[in-house]
Amino acid sequence: MVLLFAGAANSTMAGYRQLQTPDHLMARVATLWSSATTVTQPLFILLGGLVATWTDTRTSLFTAAGVMCAASILLPRR
Repeated sequence: MVLLFAGAANSTMAGYRQLQTPDHLMARVATLWSSATTVTQPLFILLGGLVATWTDTRTSLFTAAGVMCAASILLPRR
């Protein structure tokens, strides 16, 4: 399901950033966003591997799904 919605989520977040960011800060925000996602992805992959090692694969997948659902609380709302 993540792969199904990843394209829509990325496009939505890019559009939201463009709408909310002043034009003179757009390059800085895009650079920060790119840097943050490039750094955090390998860290979360490592964390998922550690959880899978300590527990089992099923538990790590359910944990990842729970974290993704909980992340919806951080989505911007009006």
